[in-house]
Amino acid sequence: MTDFLYVQPSRKEHAIPRPNIAMNKLKKILKLHCVDQLSIRRIAVTLNLSRPTVSFYLKRAEEAGISWPVDNGLDDNQINELLFGKSRPKGEHPGLDLGPT
Repeated sequence: MTDFLYVQPSRKEHAIPRPNIAMNKLKKILKLHCVDQLSIRRIAVTLNLSRPTVSFYLKRAEEAGISWPVDNGLDDNQINELLFGKSRPKGEHPGLDLGPT
């Protein structure tokens, strides 16, 4: 009989990535939360999103200092950078630094 060692995967391996939502949905989340003062549950139902997704984007917006009305001087890319930081150009990956070869 062979003994098997079960190694529980880390949470990170099973983490489900957050869906990227359209900027207009993010703005609707902010408006419904700040102006209409709807609950996270009601916003989720209204916009057909999950409650964790709504919570995630509200938390990101709060951390970035973004609220309703969204500053008209910011375009969608600038808002996205405030929420998530600068994105790398497509195809650019932070490779391993193996030192001189």
